[in-house]
Amino acid sequence: MNDHGLVFFTWRYSGLYRVGGYEEMLQQYRVAVSTPDALLTNNTCGEAPENFNHIFRPASDPNYPWPGVLIGANILSYWYFCTDQVRDGQLQTKAYLTISNPR
Repeated sequence: MNDHGLVFFTWRYSGLYRVGGYEEMLQQYRVAVSTPDALLTNNTCGEAPENFNHIFRPASDPNYPWPGVLIGANILSYWYFCTDQVRDGQLQTKAYLTISNPR
């Protein structure tokens, strides 16, 4: 493991230690609510749903159904990766041409 991984894991576990562990973090998240200003028009805004810690939710879930996890998120990830690679390639080509042909 490199130094960055060691820093990440140290930071992550020190944070979990401060809140009392993973189970305590889940318990605190369940009872946490947003500020009253955010609750002006929506009574459920800011409240954690019962299945907040499940990534594969039922297909009937209005916010994040499991087909969205498997299909939608993968398509968006692939699209972002491809456009990022194209952009990086264009920037690298421009930088190479600028360095090799200074004016």
